[in-house]
Amino acid sequence: MPKVQENIYEGEQHHSTLEPALIFVSYIPEVHEDDHSYTNIDNGFGEPLEEEHDGAGVCYSQDGSMFLNIFNADEYAEYRVDNLYYPFASKEEWEVADYLLRSSLSMAAIDEFLKLSMVQRLHLSFNNAKELRSCAEMLPSGPSWKCQTLSSIHPTKSPIRLFWRDPVECLESLFSNLLFHDKLDFTPHRIYKTAERLLRVYSEWLTGDSAWKMQTQLPRGATVLGVVLSSDKTNITTMTGARVAHPLLLGLANIHMRTRMKLSSKAFLLTALLPIPNFRHPARMCSITLGQIASITVNPDDLEAYFEACAGMRLNSVYTPFWMDWPLADPSVFLMPEPLHHWHKEFYDHNLQWCITVVGAQELDFRFSILQPTTGYRHFSGGISKLKQVTGRSHHDIQRYIVGLISGAAPRRFIIAIRVLMDLRYLVQCPAPDDTLLACMDQSLSTFHKHKDVILTLGARMGAKRPIDNWHIPKLELLQSITFSTRKVGALIQWSADATEHTHISEIKEPARQTNNNNYDPQICRHLDQEEKLRHFTIATSLKTHPASCDPNFRAKDAPEQDGLEDEDEQEQNDPRSALLEEMNCTRIATNYFSKARQMAT
Repeated sequence: MPKVQENIYEGEQHHSTLEPALIFVSYIPEVHEDDHSYTNIDNGFGEPLEEEHDGAGVCYSQDGSMFLNIFNADEYAEYRVDNLYYPFASKEEWEVADYLLRSSLSMAAIDEFLKLSMVQRLHLSFNNAKELRSCAEMLPSGPSWKCQTLSSIHPTKSPIRLFWRDPVECLESLFSNLLFHDKLDFTPHRIYKTAERLLRVYSEWLTGDSAWKMQTQLPRGATVLGVVLSSDKTNITTMTGARVAHPLLLGLANIHMRTRMKLSSKAFLLTALLPIPNFRHPARMCSITLGQIASITVNPDDLEAYFEACAGMRLNSVYTPFWMDWPLADPSVFLMPEPLHHWHKEFYDHNLQWCITVVGAQELDFRFSILQPTTGYRHFSGGISKLKQVTGRSHHDIQRYIVGLISGAAPRRFIIAIRVLMDLRYLVQCPAPDDTLLACMDQSLSTFHKHKDVILTLGARMGAKRPIDNWHIPKLELLQSITFSTRKVGALIQWSADATEHTHISEIKEPARQTNNNNYDPQICRHLDQEEKLRHFTIATSLKTHPASCDPNFRAKDAPEQDGLEDEDEQEQNDPRSALLEEMNCTRIATNYFSKARQMAT
């Protein structure tokens, strides 16, 4: 049934339906008779190490809507012919407005600032925070926010309202973002380490078998887009209020891994604020799951009976999974192991607790406390057995020390079991693992299974009151699918929730601090819409005022070459506009220590 959808800014209502969308094909041209073929690409070292899927990512037209086209098509574009910074009177006024709107100042504090005598002598076109925000609403906008009221046959304490943006518009916004103009891939490809093509390398999503298989099933010329979805509960309030949000973040897997994983790159957009709790989706083939759901004859509206019927099949009682009508989508593929929660959290919840039991909490705490403090690493002066509010960073710091600290205090086979799991966690962080490295990962798991019996023999796997004599650990079981998932979707480190967890700060927590602590969702959406307008306006005005836009013969000054071991660092852009965008992007490329280690070894 259609649901009422309203514009949260103007109050307009119209009927529409919200359907989940996972976009894999941006354009499907006429199907040709000839089958897919493959092309060898020279990697610059004289050997054909890269194989691209021929006929993928074909460009059919040059008249699409680009970033500046959208900027120039705005309803106030005619006023910007004479004044580029309209609705602001000048560049200086725009800079003041941009600073105030991006600051953490409340509306009352902005009003007080604008009443200062020195500020009033600037003769700004806005006199208070309300007028300033009204001016911001006139800036070119990105994907629009909508509010949809969901009906339920069961009584609720408050209306169920879903705040969302069209995911296709969000993808278009990421595609048209000029800061990503040279950081996108469109063609599935296979990378080999040798000319004989015996040793595969898996890095970006498009280097995996899953993207290649999808491209093969699509008509010639189609473009495969990978959509990254992330959702997790996050707290809005601290200590009091118990206000939480369930954000749904959307990213584009075609964006280069090292750009997408940088927290400052803004590669993830908030596309919905879900009014529902998180659901668990078991890792199984989609056909099996959908078949089990279809076999249940109980009415889903009878919640208790339906929950009971689903429990026997280990289903989570969702009778219309969000992915059921997505083409080429299978939860056994796109629900891959996730580094932050599946690897590092598994270490803290299980491996570390085994060490505490075997070595003893007092002894292990003492060994941690006497370590020499090292710059950049956390020093656990009080030990680690009674830590509270442990972050992912703390997990990493403990892992750096644990093998050395239990040496001499635990049996040899126990140390081997812990060490090989640590080897596995180190190897899976490689941004471009090859078949040899994947074989090392499988060998580490095999070695652990060979020695894991000593953990139960020592009684290290403890429950609340007594030892546990089984290995029913879901996170440990997920480690078995690391190499399988890597071959399907590329390097697993790129799917870490570190980036999306940090995005909760900029997309939820910081906007929530600008609200009046009442009715958070619409105010968060309004704040994000305003931030997006400011960001896009800054990019557009910077490009239009750049000397290269006025003088086609303008050439940027030659920059000195930089020496370094990093052979994968991006080269300096020759185009001055590209250099400007690179400067505005202001993201530091993460160091590839695996590459450095290989270079130092040779």
